[in-house]
Amino acid sequence: TYSTIADLGLCIPANSTSSVATCEKSLKGNNLVYGVLPFIAPEAFLGNPIPNALAPKRFRDLAQRCCDPDPLKRPTAKHLKYILDYWYQCANGNLRHSSKCMKIMNEFLRADDQASMLFQENGVFEQEEEMKEKTWFT
Repeated sequence: TYSTIADLGLCIPANSTSSVATCEKSLKGNNLVYGVLPFIAPEAFLGNPIPNALAPKRFRDLAQRCCDPDPLKRPTAKHLKYILDYWYQCANGNLRHSSKCMKIMNEFLRADDQASMLFQENGVFEQEEEMKEKTWFT
């Protein structure tokens, strides 16, 4: 499998008001780089509530750990790669002999089915073009 972990977010602390100064310090090696991986769910553009409960609990728990205010409590990139690779193998049915893996696979498949049904019911897919027209990238 192939995993990529990237920080595509801001390079500023959450309480900073000057992104340019902080980024300049970060680039000079002052260890001030902070990451945020932004994701805006389609539901947010449409004014609908975001169904966090659709994601498997183990995924929500991992996301919560990754966002821990204490960087030392966050999983390392190596550990994240291990977890994500394992989940990937489970989801693809490569480790079917493991009951834990089967449980993981079923959780993700169930979440995918629920999300697809919800998005179809709310017309999210049909409104995708409308959302693209309203989205500004900076």
